[in-house]
Amino acid sequence: MMAYKIEYGMGHKVKVKVGKRKRFVLPAAVLVAVAMVCGIPQLRTMLWNGLLPGNEEITAAALWDLATDLQAGQGLSEAVTAFCRQILSESGQ
Repeated sequence: MMAYKIEYGMGHKVKVKVGKRKRFVLPAAVLVAVAMVCGIPQLRTMLWNGLLPGNEEITAAALWDLATDLQAGQGLSEAVTAFCRQILSESGQ
């Protein structure tokens, strides 16, 4: 009878260094999410316009279609491509 021993992993003492600038990405994202959820109208409007500029109705409809496509099992790249095409076609570009 033969026995094999296979070891996976990088060991227990491996540490991943995180740069000083990247340390604040997660807390900043959490603060933005909290501000959006808490309902500070001015901040929410400013963030929405900064993240997704343009006509709100067109963007909301395109986001709804994107979510529907992803739930239906469409691939991510195809769904995002359709999202971008919808935004550009409905905005007249």
